[in-house]
Amino acid sequence: MGIIANYTAYPADYIDAVIRDGDGENDTELAEYGLEKDSLLLHLALTGADDFIGGNPLSEAVIGSVLLGADDEDDAFDASIFATPAARVAEIAAALDRADINALITQHAAALQGYDRQDDTAGLRARCQACFAELRAFYRQAADLGAGVMVSRM
Repeated sequence: MGIIANYTAYPADYIDAVIRDGDGENDTELAEYGLEKDSLLLHLALTGADDFIGGNPLSEAVIGSVLLGADDEDDAFDASIFATPAARVAEIAAALDRADINALITQHAAALQGYDRQDDTAGLRARCQACFAELRAFYRQAADLGAGVMVSRM
């Protein structure tokens, strides 16, 4: 079963308040993207790992940077909420722009095929490429807006 993730860009001051205080005054959504199929599949494609890798911009692109809604980082793939400050969103967007998704898929092919057996290699590659393109576009838009990002996973 896949893990669904929803990505929402909010004003930077709202994200900062949520990280600092657990609540913010302004919750105006600036952009939204839902990775409805499987965020774990995309994380495997980008990192080869099935767990959160703090400090890794490709891992943080899929999962987020600062854990808000789970007991510890070991629960990062369970229902949880992560926030990413605007400055880190810009770094993540730049890392996604530099990433070669085809090389990453090839590098992590064994992990991907071990996880997902419903598609053949070409189908799996196409799914990862499509999810990556959408996620990269979302982070580029959020960075261009100077926004932070909240990621909710279920």
